[in-house]
Amino acid sequence: MMKWFLLCTTLFLIATTSTIDWKHMTAESIHHLPPAIFQNVTSEDIQLIPAEAVAGFTVLEIGFLSMEALSGFSADQVRYLTPSACSGINANQFGNFSVDAFSGFVADCLKATKPEVWYCILPQQVAAIADSEFSGLRSWHIGNLKPETIGAISQEKISMMSFGTDGGCLGIGSVFIQNLKADSFAGFCSSCVKKIFQGWEHITAEKFVKIFPSVFSALSETQLASVNGTSFSELTSDHIFHLQDNACSGLSINHIQNLKPESFEGFQRPCIDGMKPSVFAGIDEFQVSHITPQAFESMDLTKFSQLGGSFRGVTGEQIRHLSSNGLRAACYGFTSSHIFGFNEERLSNVSKSCISKIADFLFSLFRDEIKYIAPDTVRGITLEQISQIMPETFKLFTKEQLENIRGLSCAGIYGDLLNDITGIEGLSEFCITNIPTSSFTLLSRDALSNMSDSFAEGVTDDQFDKIPPGAFSGVTMEQFSSWGDLCSAFKYEQFNQLPTTSLSGMTLECFTSLSHLVFRHISPQIMDGLPVHLFGHISRLQLEQINTRAITVFRKEHFEQMKYEFMCDGFTSKQVREIDPEAFSGLQYECFRSMDNEAVSALSCDHLKNIPPSTFSGLLPYQLEGIARDDLDCICFEQIKDLQRPSTVSGLSDEFLYSFSLRYGEQFINLFESNYDWLGIPFTTVTSFKMYIPNDLPPIYKTLPKKAEKMNWLHLAFLQQHYDLNDEIDKFISNTMMGLMPHHMKKIKPENIAKLECSEVIYIMADAVSVMTLEQLNSIKPPCFANIYTHRIRVIPSKYIHKITPDRIQYLTPDQLTSMKCSQIKSLTDKQVEGFNESQNRRLEERQVDCTDFPTEDPDDNEETEEEIITTSPITPDKKNNITNIIGVSIAVLLLLVVIVIVATQILAFLRRNKENEYQLE
Repeated sequence: MMKWFLLCTTLFLIATTSTIDWKHMTAESIHHLPPAIFQNVTSEDIQLIPAEAVAGFTVLEIGFLSMEALSGFSADQVRYLTPSACSGINANQFGNFSVDAFSGFVADCLKATKPEVWYCILPQQVAAIADSEFSGLRSWHIGNLKPETIGAISQEKISMMSFGTDGGCLGIGSVFIQNLKADSFAGFCSSCVKKIFQGWEHITAEKFVKIFPSVFSALSETQLASVNGTSFSELTSDHIFHLQDNACSGLSINHIQNLKPESFEGFQRPCIDGMKPSVFAGIDEFQVSHITPQAFESMDLTKFSQLGGSFRGVTGEQIRHLSSNGLRAACYGFTSSHIFGFNEERLSNVSKSCISKIADFLFSLFRDEIKYIAPDTVRGITLEQISQIMPETFKLFTKEQLENIRGLSCAGIYGDLLNDITGIEGLSEFCITNIPTSSFTLLSRDALSNMSDSFAEGVTDDQFDKIPPGAFSGVTMEQFSSWGDLCSAFKYEQFNQLPTTSLSGMTLECFTSLSHLVFRHISPQIMDGLPVHLFGHISRLQLEQINTRAITVFRKEHFEQMKYEFMCDGFTSKQVREIDPEAFSGLQYECFRSMDNEAVSALSCDHLKNIPPSTFSGLLPYQLEGIARDDLDCICFEQIKDLQRPSTVSGLSDEFLYSFSLRYGEQFINLFESNYDWLGIPFTTVTSFKMYIPNDLPPIYKTLPKKAEKMNWLHLAFLQQHYDLNDEIDKFISNTMMGLMPHHMKKIKPENIAKLECSEVIYIMADAVSVMTLEQLNSIKPPCFANIYTHRIRVIPSKYIHKITPDRIQYLTPDQLTSMKCSQIKSLTDKQVEGFNESQNRRLEERQVDCTDFPTEDPDDNEETEEEIITTSPITPDKKNNITNIIGVSIAVLLLLVVIVIVATQILAFLRRNKENEYQLE
């Protein structure tokens, strides 16, 4: 039954096919035909279908077409096949398309075809595909092409191959490269080459050279490494020029050996950088000569060292471009082969920076060619290198070369050679500087005395240090005059060996650079031979180090040179004691002022007597303290008459005042007649000095000077005791009042005290304040009460305090309040302090607390009666009770508070009970 059904169906389709008008078909009408109809379509039917109508074919219709029917497609019809239809073409069908039909395939259609169909395609069919449509081939298509078919792919088609994710370039492998014609390789672009990961080992020289030079920039290290060495034989310098540094690392010796010499002109610095060092061993002398000098700059030590015999092909220009900077510089790569390959051209082009990098031991191989080293290049030769040069070779150095030897290159001069080469022509100061210091230990007296000025300037401190002391015994004055700061290297053993005749050549630079150790051990003979004028520049450190034997030669002339500020602050007490007293007759003003207190204290009576008055006038206050009391009598009137006023005068001690007052009396007092002269003298000094009067120092004056400006405090202090000052108190000016004695104060009337200004009150000393009466105190102008120094407030008797008027107490400062004794504080009344400001009140309260917590008995407290204390102490007048009454009142108050608390507690308890009863009733 089934057989009859199929037979009937077939007959129906044949009948139907024969009745279709293929010539007028459209894409839509073809699409609506039953797909099975197409299994009986012939090639003649296909040829009748309009080209546009072919767009109606789908994968179903294509699948029913016979191989015979497919042969009927034309190029115009195939051009309209959709990707869907193309995806239905099987291997048997694809091979039956005519060659002409293949020229109509478009890229989208080709892209949609199945991979296996491409195995059946013929060379003439693939050749017929339009070049522009070849981009449709995917990697899986390319991989299925037969070898003979690959050979039909043209350069143009190769140039159109896609290089995307699944592009045709990814399908290229060994078979493809083996069978693609050489000319077609010119079609490869950079992007496509990057996608070719296999088959490079099969590329021939004929094919490799056909790839455009610019495309070589796309080659990777792996690709390049896979190429056979012989394939490099036809490459040009243009191809090499475009190689990238990463690809160059894939180059091998085999590749390099097959390159033509002229191809090396294409090597660039990045490529040289990327090449493996071992590759350079394959370069011959003809090839290396074609590398550009600029590319030669990329040579490092590992690469350059591989140029063995080929070094003979290196040019001078290339040598000049060798790198010499960095740890991997090419100049570090010189080997014995290079040394033997040196000629004039190559060696004369080695730079000083480069020559310093050549291995030290290689210099032992230099022979006659050493004379070709450029003079400037010689400056680069190092100590280690020069030490390797053979003696017979060293003699070949020319004068110009020797003039340029510097640095450690002169370290080869050793031992006794130093005594023979001082006259060698060409050796410079810098060369001498680098002679080994050990060589100087053998230097003789004659050698040192014959040294030129330039030699002396070249010697270093370390070398100088090694010269035997005895060698200095031959130094001349002329030599010494050129040594300058070289003298800083002198050891005292060497310095003490100098002939005294040479010392006159010493320069200021030499003198100031001498170390303090030289002065510490300097001999008296050498000290005496030093030019005196140089002592005007001696440093503090040098001065303080001069030993006590050498300082004994110090003369007046030395001191006369030392006239600058702070020049003599280095003198020590030990030195001062050893200096001849007569030398101090040359002591200068600024020198004396800079001596410290210890040095001044070492001055003996004889020293002091010899100090010129003009110098003594520079004496500073603190230096006065250093003069021993027993030596004060050695100072004459002429020396002190020009003392600095008021600075130095302010430093006169009470003992100094005593000594000069005793010896010179009125002459001394009148010397400092101005009040200004005494500004700054400590009050303690004045107070201490006044204690000598009148017992140790009798009064001098019967009357005071008529002019107030001619009167100073000493005039007042030395006034006879019976003298009445009441009529002359208006003559007193400011610090004149310091001289007011207690016996004079007692006689001054209160109304005359009232005439004193505040600037005069401040200078009334404690001895005078202590004897003032209450009337005198209450005569001081109220504002002037603040001018009574704090420690002088304390000497006012406590019994007077509460009687001093409030308008005066109001001016007491917080500091004065702090200094007051407890008995004085307790004597203050409320009326006296009611006008105090906040600061005064705070200080008063603090003092009251102190006197309560830490009560002390003041010296004059026992002069006060109990009644007076009770009367004067109450700050609150109502409180007349004593401590016992206060305690009794305090206890009574406490008991009252206890009673109040008990009563309050009972009341609260009563109220609480009433409240509870109310709640219960509710």
